[in-house]
Amino acid sequence: MLQENLTFYLANRIQPRDWEHRKVGVIGWMMCILYQLGAILLARRNPVAPYGTTSAYLFLLVFEIVFPVAFILTLRRFRQEKAPAFVALPIMDFLSFVSVLLFLMFGTFFSRGPTIVTSGVLNLGAVVAEMVWTIFASIVFFLYRVGRRQEIVV
Repeated sequence: MLQENLTFYLANRIQPRDWEHRKVGVIGWMMCILYQLGAILLARRNPVAPYGTTSAYLFLLVFEIVFPVAFILTLRRFRQEKAPAFVALPIMDFLSFVSVLLFLMFGTFFSRGPTIVTSGVLNLGAVVAEMVWTIFASIVFFLYRVGRRQEIVV
């Protein structure tokens, strides 16, 4: 939840959303599905990544077709008259800025030292620091959201 909120908040902070603009559209959804298929095909060629079954990949394809259609239909059915206005919040600015700064720093400067191996090699210090930051940011976000008792418009 934190990741989605920070991502959309930062995107809306950098480039305000135009609610009158037409959404992704048919071509956009087709490109999204093709991108996912390409990612699946590339992942299958990676010798380190775990392999999925063919039925799982077919389910993913069906899910990626059915979900956007259901999402678009529900958006049309429950459309509000007026979208809530975006409000810049200092706490969200802080969480977004520090998150981006830390993740750039971890990805750039933490290339040596003890590592852990997943589907790639990761620096152990960067992973631990990222987890600590994520837990801290989640707690701050949660407490702010509960204390404010309002939506955080992203």
